Parts: sequence; structure tokens; C-alpha cells
Amino acid sequence: MTEPIKTNGEGRPGPLIMTLLVRNEADIVRQNIEFHLSRGVNHIIATDNQSSDGTTEILEEYARRGILTLFHEPSDKFLQKQWVNRMIGFAIERFGPAWLLNNDADEFWRPPNKPNGRPGSLKELLATARSPMISCRRTNLFASTNEMHGVGWENSLVWRSRVAGGPNSRGLLKGFPKLHPHFCYRLPRKVLVHSGGLLEVDKGAHTATFSEKVQQEDLGVEIFHYPVRSADEFYESVVQISNALQFDQGRMPAQSDKYARWRNVYDKTGSRERLLKEAVPGPFRLKAYRLAGIVTKDTRMRDDLRALEDSLLQATGHSSSKRSLPNE
Repeated sequence: MTEPIKTNGEGRPGPLIMTLLVRNEADIVRQNIEFHLSRGVNHIIATDNQSSDGTTEILEEYARRGILTLFHEPSDKFLQKQWVNRMIGFAIERFGPAWLLNNDADEFWRPPNKPNGRPGSLKELLATARSPMISCRRTNLFASTNEMHGVGWENSLVWRSRVAGGPNSRGLLKGFPKLHPHFCYRLPRKVLVHSGGLLEVDKGAHTATFSEKVQQEDLGVEIFHYPVRSADEFYESVVQISNALQFDQGRMPAQSDKYARWRNVYDKTGSRERLLKEAVPGPFRLKAYRLAGIVTKDTRMRDDLRALEDSLLQATGHSSSKRSLPNE
């Protein structure tokens, strides 16, 4: 039986269910699953869309253990909203009232640490919620091109924007037109929702519709986003998203323009490294960002994942990433 969330009279009961929509995410999906299980997720419902890199086999491991329910989606069209709401419907049918975290493989929803410094729990935090819709801030984590080789994404992607939440972020970033700093801009927030009164989660989980009007609540949950982890992974992502956007009439113009531009770079050059350099700063550009106060180092998730590796190795003898972590 799934353990329900204990409430304090204000919180809403039910398990914490994570939906996960993936395609070719073998480099990150195991760490994503283990991290969220360690932060209070009770069960995962995953949809695998034509993975061919080992992602399917990883998901099947967790399905055999009863931790995950797996759906296979063969469609070439990336119908994100439809597939996510289908998983939500399954979650409600199987578990009844529940909290729903609608996730992507490259995002880690991190609750604040407890007062004693120990890792926080999403489940415990949600027991204090007054609203059925929790607003969560998202932050891109990235590295310079020369830092992204041989050490694992979780060790190299430790830089984040300091200006993304500021009122003049675009003005500051206009001073760096070459190698446009896409990942320094502010990201739209996402929401974690309760199924009570829920009608639909919007595309991208940026908002949701309920039977009655609700106010979003901020409990301090941060989403660490890792959109570019290697040249090969970024190439696959650009091809997948640019192809999918051809079928998506409801896309955001900025998203469409960005991925269309990156796809055009690859089509012209045929170089994955050149494509990477179009989106990620080189070492001198990153240094300029640092000196200008645009980026800062944030190792919280790296440290969390290292601690998780250690605890998994002690408990089971197995690693979540199956890769050794280098020293500082």
C-alpha cells in the first residue's frame, strides 16, 4: 500500500505521484527517479516515447520492483499535454486523491532543506499546503563547453543565472549578443497540484485548471533544470523538439524560434560541437558572465546527488548513475 501524506488539518491527503514523460534520457533518468523517491515520491507513472538508448530498460527495472507504472507511446507526434493528462487520469483512478508532480527527466524538484540541514521532503512539505496548486521556481544549470567532457553532467553543470529573476535581466544580457545566453533568462514556473477539483494540467505543467478558482502557493520548492548535458544529448533534443514543434499549433513562438534556429545551425554545419557552442558559452564567455555578475556557482544539487550516491551504495551496493564521482 502507498503511504498517504499525513496532514496537519490544512494539508490535503493522498500519496505523492510523479508522472514522467521521456525519450532517450538514459544519462539522467535513473538519477531523476532515485532523487525524487528520496524526497518523498510514492510512485511514478512514466510514458516512454520511442526511446532507443537504454531508457526503456531502466524504466522496466523500476516497473518490475513495483515502484513505477510504465506506458509505451509509439507516436511520432510529441503530444505532451495529452499524454501527461492521460497519466494523471490513471493516477487518480488507481490512487484516488493524490498530489501530482508532472516531471521531465531533466528536472529535479528540490524542497528546502530542513532547519537541521538535512534534506527536505516534498511529501512533508505538501502536508502544510493551503492551496491545491503549488508554484515552483525553475532554474537552468549549465556549464561552459570545455567543462562538459568526461566528468558527468551532475558534476559540471553547476552554474546558474543570478539575473534571471531580476527586473532588468534582458537589459543586462543584451550586452552579450554573441553566443546568446539563452539559459540565463528567466524560466516560467511550474506547478505541483492536488487532484481534488483538478480538471486539467496545462501544457508544460506551468498552470492547471480546477473546478473552482484557486490561488497558487509558493512553498520554496526549486526546480533544477539540466537542458544541455552533452553535445550528443543536445543534438538529439534539438532534433526531437524541432520535429515535434511542426505538429504543435499551440507552441510558444520564442520556443519555436529557438529550436528552429538551433536545428538550422546543425543542418548547415553538420557538427554537434558547433551546435553545442551555439547554445552554451565557451570558457571565456562564462568568465565574462561571472565577472559581470550574471552567473553564480550553485552546487546544491551536485552535492545532493553525491550524497544520494553514497547512501545507495551503502544500502544496496548499486549506484544510481553507475559512474564514479570525481573529487573536487
